Amino acid sequence: MKDPIGLIIALLVTGMGVAGIFFPQLAYRVVTPEQAARDRKRARIFGFIFLPLGVILLLFHFLG
Repeated sequence: MKDPIGLIIALLVTGMGVAGIFFPQLAYRVVTPEQAARDRKRARIFGFIFLPLGVILLLFHFLG
C-alpha cells in the first residue's frame, strides 16, 4: 500500500497551484492598488510553479 501522506501532500500542492492561478485574491490583502497588482502577479507566478509540481507528484504517486 502506498503512503497516504504523499498523496495528501501532492493534493495540497496541486490545490495551492490552482488557487494561485484562478483565485490569487485569496493570497493577499489589499492595502494599495500597487501592492495588490504586485501581489496578484506574485500569487499567479507561484500558482504556475505549484500546479505542475503538484501534477508531477500525483503522477509519481499513482504511476511510480
